[in-house]
Amino acid sequence: MQTSQDLSDTTTARTQPARRRRWVAGCLCILRLLLFRSQFCLSLAVGESMRPTYQTSDLLLVHKRAYQAADPQLGDIVVARYREDTIVKRIVGLAGETVGIADGQLRINGSPMEENYSIEAGPLDVGKGRVATGKVALFGDNRALPRRMAVPAVVAKDQIIGKVIFAIRFKRSRVDPVEGDSGS
Repeated sequence: MQTSQDLSDTTTARTQPARRRRWVAGCLCILRLLLFRSQFCLSLAVGESMRPTYQTSDLLLVHKRAYQAADPQLGDIVVARYREDTIVKRIVGLAGETVGIADGQLRINGSPMEENYSIEAGPLDVGKGRVATGKVALFGDNRALPRRMAVPAVVAKDQIIGKVIFAIRFKRSRVDPVEGDSGS
């Protein structure tokens, strides 16, 4: 016949491996979260400048280390610090290029640029300018905005928080993935 001490020893022997597994699983979850936070962040799209690609309240997954080993490319959508704000814009010009928008058409070095993404067409005109060394020119996809609302930005690589790799559009209790830049 087993005594209460024997039962207690048996129960303790069975719960120690289970407790250890939960502790290890908890540590792994924390490690994964820390790794995720070091590589990615979330941002919200605000405003109309990136319409039709993104709309206000779209949740963006941003890869913070996308440009550690690679240079920004034309067409990439980035989250960047500009003046006192955090902005979401598309890279429309690289260092040394002359960039402008005439009648809604992006022009690089005087030639119309073929944009392989959706834009909101409009008559927007933004004067041309040369992009300085170490900088990129950013602009939204909405060319139907009034000139006073269109904000072209020129930022240094270190002002770029990261590259948008995925977005989720929230609509009335429905969650839809947004078609956009897939990290290419």
